[in-house]
Amino acid sequence: IYFCRCLSLASKGLVEYRPRRGSFVKLPDREEMEQFYEARIALESFAAAKAAERVDDACLAELEKLHEDLLGTVRECRRQPDKVADQELTDRFLKIDLDFHLHILTMAGNPKILAMVHDCKILIRVFGHVPIEHDLRLMANTHRQHASIIKSIRRQDPDGARDRMVHHILAAQTAVLGGSED
Repeated sequence: IYFCRCLSLASKGLVEYRPRRGSFVKLPDREEMEQFYEARIALESFAAAKAAERVDDACLAELEKLHEDLLGTVRECRRQPDKVADQELTDRFLKIDLDFHLHILTMAGNPKILAMVHDCKILIRVFGHVPIEHDLRLMANTHRQHASIIKSIRRQDPDGARDRMVHHILAAQTAVLGGSED
């Protein structure tokens, strides 16, 4: 069973199987990370546009609750002496961020896209080879970007939702892979 699972993970590019040596987690190189982000941009921007077309009060209320929860983590980071989130706060922030994106994908009404993007986000978070510090600036920027996405969805503006999601994911890519996120 273990061997079959390893082969399955290897076929997905997550594990390298080396005969007589064992299985090893395969860390993506920069090019693969860029490809994950490109996939996220294509799929999540489409989903944001669809969410804007399909939005209802209950879905919008859940999205706004997640946004408020994210604001709570930003406020907590602001109270830190060095304005940098500790591991527990970072984990909470990332969980809320993931839930925000998954909710938009759910709102789009396409389970295939939800599954594909969920896989990409997990890979990026788990295998991200450039650890980043979650400081107040990064967290506040993420919160502002989420606000602009929500605003477009609330207005039922598919083009605006798509554009704002692209900007948001590009900012995340820059933060993880290096460079300026502005």
